[in-house]
Amino acid sequence: MRKINRDTWIQLVGMLSVVAGLLFVGLELRQSQRLALAGQQQQRAVMTSDWLHSITEQGEDLFSLISADYLLLSDQQKKLARNIVWFQWNRIENDFYQYSLRLFPEEKWSAQLSSLALWKNACYARDIYDFRYSFFEPRLQELLDAIPDNCLT
Repeated sequence: MRKINRDTWIQLVGMLSVVAGLLFVGLELRQSQRLALAGQQQQRAVMTSDWLHSITEQGEDLFSLISADYLLLSDQQKKLARNIVWFQWNRIENDFYQYSLRLFPEEKWSAQLSSLALWKNACYARDIYDFRYSFFEPRLQELLDAIPDNCLT
């Protein structure tokens, strides 16, 4: 049997060190991505909490505003309901952007898709949808175009 010389052992140890270093870097990158995703989720939660708090400060209930017959709302409630729609389109656009950069988990985006139909069909604020639509990315427009439009009937 042939003896392995010292230089070969040094090269082998060096290569194993490089592989171990790359594995460590990969694990660190994975952990950094998880922390970034958790940070984004925390920011969304804070933003939504602040938004909901501002509605509550006005003495209103979010669910009541978005589920009530728009025509039965007071003028102030109608303004608030329309602002809710504007906020939702901002959120949807941001979520889509994050998703397209792979910074928004697939499962979370799949859960958000149902909200597209809800807000597209908030007919009392169709002008907001039409205005915002013109600024959306083409891929988001395609998603929205595939959703039945109940406001046209």
